[in-house]
Amino acid sequence: MSSIINCEWALTSFTKSSIHGPSILGRRFHMEERNPMEGKARIVGLDLSKKTFVGCNLTGERFEKRSFFNGRMDEAGREKLASRLTEKDIVFMEGGTSSFNLARELKANTKATIIVLNPAKLHKAIASDCKTDKNDAYLIAEYARDKNWEKWCVLEVPTERESEYRSIITTSIFLTQERTKLINRLHAVFNQNG
Repeated sequence: MSSIINCEWALTSFTKSSIHGPSILGRRFHMEERNPMEGKARIVGLDLSKKTFVGCNLTGERFEKRSFFNGRMDEAGREKLASRLTEKDIVFMEGGTSSFNLARELKANTKATIIVLNPAKLHKAIASDCKTDKNDAYLIAEYARDKNWEKWCVLEVPTERESEYRSIITTSIFLTQERTKLINRLHAVFNQNG
């Protein structure tokens, strides 16, 4: 019974907060007051897929030198990525389930600054004809370098509990829609056959 109440609370909180702007279950997110790029030596743009990731490092005085790396999204690959990061790094990735999980893990295991970007707004800002993982990683890093930090389309990384609520809500919505489709099909069959 309590899980049903919690689900209803999450659904109510989520829908109410989504009406009023970018928030996670009722909490509004605000960017830091100071420029997170201060004191950073490397910008890392990550493009994630379910099984792999591609990264683009921007280094140098004006972050003009670029290099690429890749890895797997398994435990060993994530640990290797975390071991490469220092407090002088700022990591950017596009929002999504796998990036939220990775961001939580990197925040817990590194001193790097981790920033997750809103995918809907990011795609408008970095539209490109060349859609490769390598190019996407570079475009994410370039976006971070070239865009004023106060205008970054930042998302707050949801907690594991909030992610669970989102999953429950998404599943509930999907099942409700499927139920409606099936009921409509039954009505159509009944109407055809009298």
